[in-house]
This record gives sequence, C-alpha cells and structure tokens, in this order.
Amino acid sequence: MANKRKIFDITPPPEKITEVKKPLTKELLPKKPLSLRVPERSEGWRRTNVLRLSFRFKKPILITVGVLLVGVLCFVFIKPQAEIEIWPMKEAVKFTTQFSSVGEVIKQERALSQEFPATGKAVKEEKAQGVIRVYNNYQLDQILVQNTRFWCFVNEELREFKTKEKIVIAPQKHLDVQVIASAAGEEYNIGPCTFSVPGLKGSPRYTAVYGESFSPMTGGKKIEVTQVTQEDLDKAEAVLKQKALKECQTSLENSVSPEQYLMIEEAMKTEITEATPLTEKGQVVDNFVFQVKAEGSALALKKSDLKDFAKDYVLSQIPQAKKLVESSLSINYLPATVDFKEAEVTLDIEISAEIYSAIDEASLKERVKNKRPDEISRVFRDFPEGEGINESQIRLWPFWVTTAPEDTARIKINVILD
Repeated sequence: MANKRKIFDITPPPEKITEVKKPLTKELLPKKPLSLRVPERSEGWRRTNVLRLSFRFKKPILITVGVLLVGVLCFVFIKPQAEIEIWPMKEAVKFTTQFSSVGEVIKQERALSQEFPATGKAVKEEKAQGVIRVYNNYQLDQILVQNTRFWCFVNEELREFKTKEKIVIAPQKHLDVQVIASAAGEEYNIGPCTFSVPGLKGSPRYTAVYGESFSPMTGGKKIEVTQVTQEDLDKAEAVLKQKALKECQTSLENSVSPEQYLMIEEAMKTEITEATPLTEKGQVVDNFVFQVKAEGSALALKKSDLKDFAKDYVLSQIPQAKKLVESSLSINYLPATVDFKEAEVTLDIEISAEIYSAIDEASLKERVKNKRPDEISRVFRDFPEGEGINESQIRLWPFWVTTAPEDTARIKINVILD
C-alpha cells in the first residue's frame, strides 16, 4: 500500500496590529459651550442664611444684656455683709494664793546589782604537804603526838615538817604519816628525803625511829593576792544606793504623763530596803558583787485641777465686766506641805494672766451699721480708756459695698485674743 503523506501548508501567522493611544490634549477634548448660569437656591436656604446673619449681629447685644441682667439680680438679691476682726486691749494681772488637793499615789520598786573591783592587797601563804613513812626499829611501841617535828636537810638548809595527828607505831613496823611544813613558801616543796625526829635526840630511840619520803612535798607558796576590804564594801554600797534611789525617782516621774500630771520632788520619797554584799570582807577575789533594793512613792496632782482652780480664782478676783484670756494663764508654785499619810499636797501658787473688757457685740453692731470703714475705726478709737480696741480689720462684701449693712444680723464680729 502506497504511503500517503500529509502535506501541511506552513504560513506565518498574521501580524498583530498594535493600536497606539495618544494622550488627550485640549485639541482632542470635545468642546462644550460654557454656561454662566447660577444654580437656583431653595427658599428655605435663603431664610436660614438670613437668620444666621441676623444672629451674628445680635450676639454682642444679647451678651451685654445678659451681663447687665445678672448684675442687677446680684445687686438686688445678694445682701451686703461685713466682717470685723478686733484685737482688744489686754491688761496683765497677778495673784498669789494656796492650792490644796489629794494626789494620786504612785509606787515603784528597783533592784540593782553591780560588780566592783577589789582593791585590797594581801600575801597568800600555803604550806607544803606530803607523806613520810615512819619506821620504828625499837623494841617498844613508838607514840608520836600531833605536831611531832620531822627534820630534813636540803643543801644544808633545815626543812621542818609536823605530823597532822597522833600516831602509834608498833615495834619493827612502819606507818605512812601525813605531814605539813612548819612554814609557808615554795622552798618547802622538796623532793624525797630522810627525816629525823629531833624530839628523840639524846635517847636510844633517836636512831631507831626515823622517816623517809618517796615523793615530793607540794603546795608550798607565798603570792600577792587581791582581796575585799571594808572600804571596798562601803564604797560599793554608797554608789549603788545612790544609783538605785535615782533610778527609783526617775521611774516614779516616768510613770505618769507630764502633760497631765504635776509631780514635784517634795512629794516623792525613796528609801533603800536592802543592801547586801555577795562577798565578805577579806575574801580573796579580783571582783565582788553588791546588790541593793529601793522603794519609792509619790503624790501626783492633775494639772487640769490646778488650771481649773487658777482660772476660777482669777475670775473671782476681777470685775464682772472683764474676761480672762485663758491662753495667757501661767502658774508658778512652791510646795508648802506634803502629807503622805493623807495623800494631800498644798502648794503656794502665783498666777499670772491677761484680761480684757468684755465686748458687747449687739451694742457694737448698732454703733457700726451703715458706717464706712474709716468711720468704724473712729468708733473703736472712741472707746473708754482701758476698754479700747488695740487693732481692727474690716471687710465688706460684695466688692461694691462701701458701708456696713443696715441689718446687724449680717455684721459678724470676731474677737482675736492671740
């Protein structure tokens, strides 16, 4: 079968034509006739703008009218007021009298102990001691009484020891005996030695009875030591008593509030109830302890009672037309008598204070109403001698007011005493 071949006609694709866009220019824009006609406005728009213009011109007038109206209302309804501060002339007074009151009983106790140095000097002596074996080579018992002497020579120097008790040694026997040196000192601390009995000298027993030590004698010494003297005890007692009494008094003073109570020294009493040294005189120590106990009692007066009494007393001594400046009240006192049994304290007191003439506010208000500040000041200067006003300050309100009100209820008077 014959091969059939397909034949394709190959032709180039058609060329794509690209459209070129040119920018619009005035020449290319479509031409329209220009219109100069103003757009029509509605009737409502015209009315709104007319009202706005009218309000713009009327606003300052309205504000002015409002301010004037407020001012008129304030002038009509705000009532004038006056505040007057016055400093009256003061007069110093002084009185002396007596004040008696039952005090509040306060009690305190103090116990103190303190260590003090011992100052006494002494020589402490101790004798050497040890054991001697005593031999009895005699045919009879050997009796040695207490304090029987035994001699030993050390470097040709005699050392004497004595028995502490009576002993009896059988014939041909020996016995260990406790001995002590005849004198104190380190020179008696000797080593092993042979001892003779000088009391047997001149008898056959002298050579038959003797002693030997096999260990050293020890304990002998003489040293300077510190000991307690009577002067040490007396000095410690005096120092500690003074300290205990002082602390007891301070404790009494601190037991009450100084702002509320008056506690004078004469109304306090303190005493030592115990004084004990814990070391005896002559005891060899470097320091010793002394202890004491103290008791105290006091009568405390309430300051408010004293102040009330002074205030009432001054008021009873000045004219009724005068008043007391309470802040000026001053009280000096001296103790007269103190009765601890009845718990009563009597004081001589001196009272100093300032007084001033009472201010009749109602009358004063009548005198200053409807007056200008300079006229009010003139009123104050015309007060009688001794009843005058030392200084004044006048305030009127509101700011447009030039005279004190007619209504005295709106006049306020403050009396300044500071």
